[in-house]
Amino acid sequence: VLRMELKPYGITVGVAYPPDTDTPGFEEENKCKPEATRLLSETSGLFTPQQVAKDIIRGLHGGDFTIYSGLDGWMLSNVTAGMSPPNSWFHGFIQVLITSLLRLIGLFYSNHFDNIVNGCIKKKDKQKKHGSLI
Repeated sequence: VLRMELKPYGITVGVAYPPDTDTPGFEEENKCKPEATRLLSETSGLFTPQQVAKDIIRGLHGGDFTIYSGLDGWMLSNVTAGMSPPNSWFHGFIQVLITSLLRLIGLFYSNHFDNIVNGCIKKKDKQKKHGSLI
């Protein structure tokens, strides 16, 4: 709604989806992050603050509504586009063409993520079991 309200005044609104970024805050976050969360997070990689800033500035200067970094960010922004405005008519057309394929890829991601979480749960249960026998 904010984007629509400001558009007549020549003001654009963008939504940035920054990935995990190599900052002191991220380092601090990792100190107490659960193993499953850490492993899921690692699947998308770690970006430099410079790269994330470059992507956000590029998106803002380009008037993009969705701003992302990396392949996973691109896929996520397209799969979840819904009623959001496309960054261009060409981009909207591409979204229409590839949404089914990205959904299929997303199913594999989801299965992989479930396997990571289930593996962590099994590992934790095994540790509890062996800990209670001692």
